[in-house]
Amino acid sequence: MSEDPRLEEFLSFLTLECQLARATVEGYRRDLEAWAAFCAARGCGLGDPAAAGAFLAETAQIAAPATVARRRAALNRWYRFLASRGEMAEDWELPKASVHRPLPEVLSHEAVVRLLEAPDPSRPEGVRDRAILELLYATGLRVSELAGLELEDVWFDPPRVRCRGKGNKERVVPMGRPAARWLGRYLDQVRPDWTGGRSTPWLFLTRRGRPFTRQGLWKLVRGYAASAGIPDVYPHRWRHTFATHLLEGGADLRVVQALLGHEDISTTQIYTHVERHRILPAYRAFHPRA
Repeated sequence: MSEDPRLEEFLSFLTLECQLARATVEGYRRDLEAWAAFCAARGCGLGDPAAAGAFLAETAQIAAPATVARRRAALNRWYRFLASRGEMAEDWELPKASVHRPLPEVLSHEAVVRLLEAPDPSRPEGVRDRAILELLYATGLRVSELAGLELEDVWFDPPRVRCRGKGNKERVVPMGRPAARWLGRYLDQVRPDWTGGRSTPWLFLTRRGRPFTRQGLWKLVRGYAASAGIPDVYPHRWRHTFATHLLEGGADLRVVQALLGHEDISTTQIYTHVERHRILPAYRAFHPRA
């Protein structure tokens, strides 16, 4: 890391004030180390956004698009930090960098139904797992957010859940009737038998009365996808599917941003690329003189 003390202050700010996850802060540390080395080699300052475009372009030649996007996010936060301290102009702008972002993979409506119906509702685990899958699709929660849900985070009139996202920011997301119905069945018929008479706040439990981990939920989703004959389903794909199906149904992008808990609308705009990807096939299928 550069000898500039502001960098350590910035990382402490991300941890203590923004409450970012340790892995995220460490990723930003590595990005800023690369940025500091770039600036040292070229004699430019760490607070010079004009040099950031060249840094991101150089990164794009040697790293994956996800790395470029993360470094851009790190620099954005760094410059906002400097601006808040009055060390650079408030109207700074990070130069654009051409970064290819792959389209998020989504499930078809038919595949969603197959996956939702994969659990066996005659078994207690099947009822719980159907509630988990329905809730993931109905709310677009991150798997880590779902694992962190507590009983007090659920309301049924009207149906909605409260979750804690990145930076420990809370948001309330509506929950559809099918998800509410399966969740209610799980709470009434299954969960009480698994607590062993003990009081536990966590919403989703294993048969031993323990809370689910993120890895446990990941394994659950992949297992049901395999049994339903749907390859390469990872939990975040539920989130992509949730957002895309909302947009297909006519939802406003800002609404989808709020439901997903994205701080920046540019993060949500990847889903508009999904829509554009389908424009040409739709045009050719429906225009009379295509």
